[in-house]
Amino acid sequence: MASEPAPESPPPAAPIRSPAERLFRRVWVSIAGFTLLAIGTVLLVTPGPGVPIIVAGLALLALEYAWAKRWLKKVKETGRFLWQKASGGTAGSSSTRREDGVKDGVDGNDPER
Repeated sequence: MASEPAPESPPPAAPIRSPAERLFRRVWVSIAGFTLLAIGTVLLVTPGPGVPIIVAGLALLALEYAWAKRWLKKVKETGRFLWQKASGGTAGSSSTRREDGVKDGVDGNDPER
């Protein structure tokens, strides 16, 4: 006799929120997100981590606003581009750096010899 698999339980439903709860969440997300954006903007011209704070503010605002989601996507794409450009553009470079900072093979010291 083949046993039947246990019936799968349905996925948990999203919590039902009243209009007042949705408004409360939207207001608080907006206040917190715009506050982070303002603090991050100030930190761009003063010592501090301005860009990560701005990204955090956009991520928070993206929970409620489509424009923030679009900006966050652009910021992520720009960050990836800059990261690749700063790291030389290739993820798996064949040349390696020794502990003294000199690329192997450039100064005549090939580790394979």
